[in-house]
Amino acid sequence: MTTYSHTQPSVIIVGGGLSGLSAAAYLARAGHGVMLFEKSSTPGGRARTREQNGFFFNQGAHAFRLHGSGDQVMSELGVSYSSTPQSKPSGASMLADGKLYPMPVGAGFLLGTGFLTDAAEAELTRVLGLLKHLLRLLFTRRNCHRGFRCIMSLVFYFVLMWHVIVLFMLMFIVVIMAMLFRTCV
Repeated sequence: MTTYSHTQPSVIIVGGGLSGLSAAAYLARAGHGVMLFEKSSTPGGRARTREQNGFFFNQGAHAFRLHGSGDQVMSELGVSYSSTPQSKPSGASMLADGKLYPMPVGAGFLLGTGFLTDAAEAELTRVLGLLKHLLRLLFTRRNCHRGFRCIMSLVFYFVLMWHVIVLFMLMFIVVIMAMLFRTCV
């Protein structure tokens, strides 16, 4: 481990992954003495890719959504990086324009693929964000306690989920058709 200061640390951070490194940088900028412990020989945690016999293996999830909080932290800390939108492999592929594309496995897959217009991506991001916020509001302990209000929250949740499932199915069909007809939605 390399020591960058001879003063006693006021903060000790265990783990040199992206969160630990970010916390250490922010704390050091604020004037705190920081000591960071990392078990690996290099920092970064699971945010690394290993090559073996010409194949690349991601050691963990380390993609940032454009304009998200991770992107904001990296920008504030002056860290430049490049990232390609990734999807969870579904095991199935589609052929369009002579290229194989992984089958979409959720609405998040559609972001950054080029299958949606910028306006459609912005709207999808907005709707998903609102849905996440709404569900968080419905199911916090402060809002959901025994009684009628909690039962109504659950009923609303199941009705909402049914509509979301139908929406995702329709979006999936639109993407498949767009790929088949080589048009952009």
